[in-house]
Amino acid sequence: MKTSSFRFWSCPATGLPLIDDGRDFRSATEEAMVYPKVGGVPWLFPDPKFVLSHWRERIDLFLESRTHEIEELKSSIKSAASPNTKSRLEILRQSKITQLELLKKVLDPMKPGTKLSLPKKQAFGYRLPFNQGLLGYFPNMARDWAVGQTGFSQENKTLLDAVLAIIPESAKTSMAASERNIAVLGCGAGRLPYDIANQFPKSHVVAVDLNPLLLLAAQQLNSGAKLKGIFPTVSPKDRMKPAIEVDLAAPKGPAKNLEFAFADVYALPFQPSSFDLVITPWLVDILPRHFSLLTSSIAQIVKPSGLWINSGAWAFNFQNEEDNLSLLEAEEVGTATGWTPLTSRIVETAYLQSEVDAHRRFETMTTFAWERTEAAVPYDSRARVTDKIEWLSNPSLPIPRLPAFAQSIESLSTMTWVLSQVDGHRTLTDLVKILSEQSGLEPEASRDALESFFDRYLKDRTFRERT
Repeated sequence: MKTSSFRFWSCPATGLPLIDDGRDFRSATEEAMVYPKVGGVPWLFPDPKFVLSHWRERIDLFLESRTHEIEELKSSIKSAASPNTKSRLEILRQSKITQLELLKKVLDPMKPGTKLSLPKKQAFGYRLPFNQGLLGYFPNMARDWAVGQTGFSQENKTLLDAVLAIIPESAKTSMAASERNIAVLGCGAGRLPYDIANQFPKSHVVAVDLNPLLLLAAQQLNSGAKLKGIFPTVSPKDRMKPAIEVDLAAPKGPAKNLEFAFADVYALPFQPSSFDLVITPWLVDILPRHFSLLTSSIAQIVKPSGLWINSGAWAFNFQNEEDNLSLLEAEEVGTATGWTPLTSRIVETAYLQSEVDAHRRFETMTTFAWERTEAAVPYDSRARVTDKIEWLSNPSLPIPRLPAFAQSIESLSTMTWVLSQVDGHRTLTDLVKILSEQSGLEPEASRDALESFFDRYLKDRTFRERT
């Protein structure tokens, strides 16, 4: 298997240099940590085996549920009375089949269905922040790589232009004239790092994400593969057209100076001061941890006087309002963690608009350029892989009686009791009778409560498992 031409990999758990033997990455220690390559892409999470197993389980569940959906549609088509309904459902079914075929092809390197024997305890206490589902950004794959879709091409160009416009001219001249290292963190479906690699062909570009579907698709397309994609509509103009089928390809052929890596932005697998430029597109507002952890993590891998360019939505949604920073507050955080803010701009852009979609979504991109200071920024390689709150890390501390806990007691106890009554034999009528006797509710009210509970519970569960 091909070895990496990038020389500055490090173990995401210990910070020690990594050795690429072609097949795997290994840390340079007596008890070497082994990091596999999935479809040729380094799998550089602190707990590689655990995270690989987790993703495989999610993929298996999704593929199974999507296959079941297709079978259900087949049954609905047979029972539908209207020829128009039959036609509409068949079109929907075929779009799901096309999507499923694409997913199976792209995700084949993950070896879905393969079970791993996991240790009882995760190494280093690492937990990947899985707040993004497998298909959370699936439409971006079509947006990034669809052939002949003018609207999508313009969205990609708008992002590239916004990034290039805010890079100082001296830095652009330097990257164009000589070899530089560039990282694109949270690259999603990978179009921006591809465009950056073509813009600066003498530079080495590393694209990083944690979603196997998006990153494997980007890697395959950049290797010359041609894929058949599907773009599902958010709000279809015509229910007879629930999606558009598109051809996916790299428009300028493979970018030979572009590499990919699976990794977590809080546990980056790079040696200190590895990059001249780091770019974060559409990333900072979806991360589950505090902004200061991100600024410190990125500062660790950027050279002094190197740049961080951010472009995307600025819409934090933390429960604690104190953490929902303005750009001015973010600049204060950056200054304290090794950055000098240079400039910022606001750019309006269309977002995921297609010819078959009735919605017309626009986004405001906050773009900024920060320069890495000369001062060293300490960032503990082990501390960076955990986000546990203090009383979880220190079991001798009392657990605070948070309002959220108190609010959940009644609903959780009710849910536990209802589910405990389900034995595979009792009917809904049986549960209505039991609930009425125990709670004093009228049978009609008990039935409404149970129907609402099961309906909401199963829909919530279906949503979580399929995204």
